[in-house]
Amino acid sequence: MIGRERERKIFNDCIDSDKSELITVLGRRRVGKTYLIRKACERNIVFEVIGIQNGTIAEQMNHFAEQLKTYFNFEQKKKIITWLQAFALLKTCLEKSKKKSKKVLFFDEVPWLGESSKRKFIEALGHFWNTWAVNNNIVIILCGSAASWIVKHVVNSKGSMYNRVTKKIMLQPFTLYEVDLFLKAKGMHLDEYQIMQLYMALGGIPHYLDQVQTNKSIAENLTDICFDKLGLLHDEFDNLYKALFTNHNNYIAVIRSLAQSKKGLTRQEIINATGLTDGGSFTQILKDLVQCDFIIEQHPFSKRKRDIQFRLIDEFSLFYLRFVDGQNTTGKTYWQQTMGSQIYKIWSGYAFENICFRHQDQILKATKLEAILTSFSSFYIQATDELPGTQIDMVLDRADGVVNLFEIKFYQEPVIITNDMAQKLRTKIAVFKASTLTKKQVFVSMISIYGTVPNKYSNGILAHDISGRDLMVK
Repeated sequence: MIGRERERKIFNDCIDSDKSELITVLGRRRVGKTYLIRKACERNIVFEVIGIQNGTIAEQMNHFAEQLKTYFNFEQKKKIITWLQAFALLKTCLEKSKKKSKKVLFFDEVPWLGESSKRKFIEALGHFWNTWAVNNNIVIILCGSAASWIVKHVVNSKGSMYNRVTKKIMLQPFTLYEVDLFLKAKGMHLDEYQIMQLYMALGGIPHYLDQVQTNKSIAENLTDICFDKLGLLHDEFDNLYKALFTNHNNYIAVIRSLAQSKKGLTRQEIINATGLTDGGSFTQILKDLVQCDFIIEQHPFSKRKRDIQFRLIDEFSLFYLRFVDGQNTTGKTYWQQTMGSQIYKIWSGYAFENICFRHQDQILKATKLEAILTSFSSFYIQATDELPGTQIDMVLDRADGVVNLFEIKFYQEPVIITNDMAQKLRTKIAVFKASTLTKKQVFVSMISIYGTVPNKYSNGILAHDISGRDLMVK
């Protein structure tokens, strides 16, 4: 298995502990939750059931009964009517089980199980846990892509599941380091630029990356996976949000609005762009999208709450909306031609910035600032009569009295700092100081694929020169 060391240790510790454990595993669709659980716990899983999307209560019960027969050779003569009955039968089967090692019960796509019965599933599960499982050295794993549902009804439950969760796992997409390992395991040895191209389109989603074929170029693979009408991801966008959210069209409206903005949008700007009504439901949409790792909440350097911006961080969603949605992609040369366009250049710059925001730990390692209290933010100011407009890709505020302004470049070759570029960077420093009134020292750092070519201009202005390879460390 590639990566996931922290998560595997959690599972191992729970299986080795001398008490019952209740684990929630959250993460977006296709990120590898089910695969991880099955691989990490395969020797201990004694029962597994997966919710049926849009399934009726009768369909869920029938499936539960089938799983009891599969795992315990137990056949119920009468139909199971309620979840309390279902868990009572599961308890009976477990008590008769001769397995000596710790038993793991795996409930996948819990939101589908729960919603089919007006959340009676959760109430019955809580009763099962409180009256039996907690005292019988059992591990229960609750998994689902609709993270907000599990957080609301399990993690933050006010009912029978209140304060019952013992471990929480939020499974993130692969980092660049893990993607490199994953591709090498498939027999693909790519350089930094090629890996970035793939990551900017597919993100670190294992199931997407598993579609990549070793005997084809990046362009050929993306054509087959995303642009061909029979490709796995050609229709993935709508299915992705439908599977996660009720009223998914409202979520998609927010995603579409954010896809149009390079600097991100404030809450009010999203409302204006989408026409959605401000209020608690809109707040929940933003929380859900942050929780499921589709967007991030950025606190600008100004620290004013009304300036908080939301930024689309999901690589595939941005890629799809830029190049697949509403486009005629049937031609085999569509992507090769698009790669030479201005829209590709703009997208690639923004997508590479997203990768940098995802790899903040690696940036801190490269700058040797891990031991200093830091916070990442963004900065944008419109032109005024006194100052020119300026956007800074990434800002690192440091507790040691320094601010780093990051210039992020997606170039296919090393960056050469010219006199003109150096002057523009100095102007950015001056505008930043004047508009923020900061008393801190201000440094400029560069992030690019192959680093910069050392010369008198780079030596005089760059505090750090971070390459794509620096972003690909563990």
